[in-house]
Amino acid sequence: MSQEKFAKKISLRENEEVIAVIHHHPITYGKQIFITVFLILAAFFLMFFLFTLGYLGVALFLALLATGSFYGFREFYIWYCNVFIITNFRLIDFDQNGFFNKTVSETAYDKIIDICYTVKGFWQTVLKLGTIKVKSSGAKIVLANIHNVIEINQVLTDLIREHTGKNLEIKKEGAKEDQVTTAEAETEDLSQYEDYNLQELQEEFKETFGELELKGC
Repeated sequence: MSQEKFAKKISLRENEEVIAVIHHHPITYGKQIFITVFLILAAFFLMFFLFTLGYLGVALFLALLATGSFYGFREFYIWYCNVFIITNFRLIDFDQNGFFNKTVSETAYDKIIDICYTVKGFWQTVLKLGTIKVKSSGAKIVLANIHNVIEINQVLTDLIREHTGKNLEIKKEGAKEDQVTTAEAETEDLSQYEDYNLQELQEEFKETFGELELKGC
């Protein structure tokens, strides 16, 4: 049902299909959920006391209940509309801020230059949460706080390869590239001395330093 609704929302092109509709993981809205539940429960907890105050108390009860309900509905609406849509042709990001403020970004797979994911901290690792960063020639799309981040990254990588032939590797942001191992570094440092002849060096510096004696380390 969700895929069909968002499919109409993005005006699918010919032969285009929605592969996945991805929301932020609900746990990332823990603060908003807590505030909503607290306001609603507080209204009912104080209900009998407020009713003893007459019309004023009833008005306060209704105001507290309405505030909690409105806040919860607003945050749910933002969560529901804040969505990432993966189709077989493109990646679309709906960034919802409030009821009337929305930003839509999209990129075709042939425009994607690089893609990587980030998993930070203990809880993100345990809950398989993370952020995918997609860099393209037209825009930079960030898919934050999504579940199964590695699997989603793999899906995008496969779609890019299928449509463009580019074989982008799955990269975790922060991993160092082009590192030189200790053995390689030592080989590189010592290679410049391979052409030196120790006997010639002894003769060359004999007059300056006297007889040189080589000792093993």
